Amino acid sequence: MPDAVSNTSPLIYLHRIGVFGWLPEMFDEIWIPDAVVNEFAEGRRRGYEVPDPANYKWLGLSNPKTHLPNGSHRIWDTENEIEIRERKKWKNIV
Repeated sequence: MPDAVSNTSPLIYLHRIGVFGWLPEMFDEIWIPDAVVNEFAEGRRRGYEVPDPANYKWLGLSNPKTHLPNGSHRIWDTENEIEIRERKKWKNIV
C-alpha cells in the first residue's frame, strides 16, 4: 500500500463523516506535521470534536521543513508548505 501525508482539513472531514479509521486500511503510513497536531489541539480547546492524534498509533509525526536536505520536493496546500524528501515515497496527499 502507498504512504500518505495530510494536512488538517481532510482529516477533520473524514472524522466528521465517520471514516477516519479507514485511513490505515488504505495507506501503510500516514504522516502529519506538528502544525496539524497543534490545530487539532486548538479545535478541542474551542470545543470542537476533532481527532486526537495520540489516540491513533498509525498516525506518524513528520516535520519535513526541519530536517530535509536541500533539493527536497515541495508540495503546497492553502495553509502550509510541506517539503517532501522523497517524491516517490509521498505519491498520495490526503
